[in-house]
Amino acid sequence: MFISKPFIKNTLFTYISQFLAVLLGILIVKIMALYLTSENLGIYLLSRRLVLLFIPLITLNLAMGLSWFGSKRDFSRLYFNKIFFTYIFIGIGLFIFILIFDNASISQTIYNNNEYEYIINPIFFFVFASGLQVLTVGYLRGSRQYNLMNLSNILYRTSSIVVLLLIIYLKIGTELLTEYFYYGAWLIIIYNIIVLYKDPNKKTNKIVKKQNLKQIFEYSLFRIPSGIFYGLLFFLPIYLTSKWFSLIDATHIGIIITVANTAAMIGVPFNLLFLPSFSHLHDIGTNDQARERINIIIKFIFQVVFFIGPLIYLFSQEIIIMWFGQNYVSTIIYLQLMSPFVGPFIGYIMIRGIIDGLSFYPYSNIITLFSLISLIVLTFILKIFINNPISIALSFSIGLFILFGISLYTIKRIINISIFTKSNLTSLIFLVIIFILTFFTLSINTSFVYKLMIKFIVSLIMMSSLFYYYYQTKASWIMYSDIIKE
Repeated sequence: MFISKPFIKNTLFTYISQFLAVLLGILIVKIMALYLTSENLGIYLLSRRLVLLFIPLITLNLAMGLSWFGSKRDFSRLYFNKIFFTYIFIGIGLFIFILIFDNASISQTIYNNNEYEYIINPIFFFVFASGLQVLTVGYLRGSRQYNLMNLSNILYRTSSIVVLLLIIYLKIGTELLTEYFYYGAWLIIIYNIIVLYKDPNKKTNKIVKKQNLKQIFEYSLFRIPSGIFYGLLFFLPIYLTSKWFSLIDATHIGIIITVANTAAMIGVPFNLLFLPSFSHLHDIGTNDQARERINIIIKFIFQVVFFIGPLIYLFSQEIIIMWFGQNYVSTIIYLQLMSPFVGPFIGYIMIRGIIDGLSFYPYSNIITLFSLISLIVLTFILKIFINNPISIALSFSIGLFILFGISLYTIKRIINISIFTKSNLTSLIFLVIIFILTFFTLSINTSFVYKLMIKFIVSLIMMSSLFYYYYQTKASWIMYSDIIKE
């Protein structure tokens, strides 16, 4: 098989942009951890989850429709323009909502304390700006303008860093979070306008067909529940912890959720590219080609992505201390508990793009709903036996695995693929062995420096041995790189 140049170019640039976005995101949380108390850091992490929860609602999930329809022949910038004006009216409705409702009551409901009412307006303004960002990326993703899409993603994180550093350096205002959300929102709006102005397709002779616009809205609206369910998967653990225990405990849960979402960035570039690519394959009716590529992707998940979990487990102490500081060492146990489920979560991120590309039917609603129900049921059951935040950390982790498990089942229903092949089962055996080795490595009693050296050596040996085995056995994901073709 030949290596597709578009695949290399798009994947490489998307990975670079996502890597930079991850680094900037880590830096934002690191600065917040330095300048905020543990309680206020919990407020920030909970607020970020709230933003992500509201985005599918105020955007009507139209970014998904733009990504899906963008690969169609009739697509043009005019469809985005129609959706953009719709979004402006939604923004006006959001502004009226803020004026009508009492901020103190909203603060009491969300944060269990009405003292944080000052942050409500800036958060909803940030929600509106982030919604515009999501719609812009959805349009660029669908129209396969990956360079502008990657630029927009980098600017999203960069604007947050710039605003945060300026607030700290110039000492603007008295409340860091209020100014961060307010000024950050303005910067997001400004650079999105610039990115859209740079769009080479902004002038077109094509016309908007009502049937196509209807399809975009139907595709998007039918998937709104999945956006809400998915947002609740990450919002409820922090929210329930703050209600049942304390905001400081909620910070610990928020930290592991932040780590999980950061690790998920490994799968995001694939997700971004898979949806329009597999939508195109579906349109031209090449099921055999799609099946072959999906089988390779599943093997890649089992044979590579799953092994990110042991690395997180092995370096859990370093991740927490270097990222969040010594004040949060008690979070290490939560992170170690979650680490086996991070690989499947990344796998879900990748598979989700394929499912949404292959099918108009909103399978994602079912996947996220079952995962959310599992999270809620497990949380209440485990709390009976483990009346501390570990019960919530465990139920959240299992919820991540259920996302992946149901996604696998769904994609097998859509298109017949091989899941539990000999090579995939062998990988699972290797995974268990490596987790056992990492457990014994962490039990070694020596100085921090020597232990860190041992960890690096052990991880290098394990991963290089694994890759050597796959190379010798001619693993399909090594021999076949043409997953995405333009």
